[in-house]
Amino acid sequence: MSVESEIEDILLYLSLARERSYSRARIARFDGAIPMFSDGVLEGLVPENESDFLPPEDMLPTSIGAWDVSIVSWLRDYDSTEPTRRPKFHLGHFRSVSPKEVRGKVASAAPYYVEQCAGYVYDDGEYWGAAAYLGWQGRCWRILPRFRDDHHATRVPEVISDRVRIAQSVAFTKRWWWLATLRLDDGPALSLPTDPVGVQELFRLRDLPAGGTRRAALLHWVAEHWRKRRNDPHTEGRVRAHLRGATDFTWNGLSVKIAPSKADADKNEELKALAAKTKPRTARARS
Repeated sequence: MSVESEIEDILLYLSLARERSYSRARIARFDGAIPMFSDGVLEGLVPENESDFLPPEDMLPTSIGAWDVSIVSWLRDYDSTEPTRRPKFHLGHFRSVSPKEVRGKVASAAPYYVEQCAGYVYDDGEYWGAAAYLGWQGRCWRILPRFRDDHHATRVPEVISDRVRIAQSVAFTKRWWWLATLRLDDGPALSLPTDPVGVQELFRLRDLPAGGTRRAALLHWVAEHWRKRRNDPHTEGRVRAHLRGATDFTWNGLSVKIAPSKADADKNEELKALAAKTKPRTARARS
């Protein structure tokens, strides 16, 4: 399945999902979820050294500061206990929380805490979600009991602890990703990880603007160059490398917003500051 098909499949289900009234985690909590695509789907869109979501085995809660991330994954091989339907997608929202926030809400102490919201979208369009606090105990993440006599709740399936580690790794790696946020109508959005090259490749055939015949250039890096000054043709001003281009457009009927990586956004601001200090030079004769 292509990346376009997988994106449209998820967004359609998310926008039309029917929420159960007793869900403890509303579907809006997963707005901006990063899809965990099938192997090979992101090929060419994300640099190879940044496409691995799995964290190092020795990754600790202290490996990253405050973090917040949502992910969505397929459940193609899920063994459902319901004979008439099966869950199609799993949604996970994870964020680090302070001891102050969990005070009075859990009955077991831990040095580090994470709030986990988990949701399932079924193939019949129904959605159900739950929420829990997890604590770092015994070098793994455990669901913390809400009542002091609830000893069973401290036990956690290995898959949940693994999901927290994966989410933490995604949150850490996001600093180097460009994100394309795609939305269908008013439903929850997806945040597609990519880079400047992937943006140009994936959205090359984006929709034309209303009444227009040309597509505006997408956000990209402009290389450093020198330009003659209008008020003095004998001097040239140095134009530092910078980001320029459209960030909002439509693609296959979906609303899209491009955001550069935090690393590139920080670099762009640093170069802006340097540009103000750059001195002009004498214009060079063109051959």
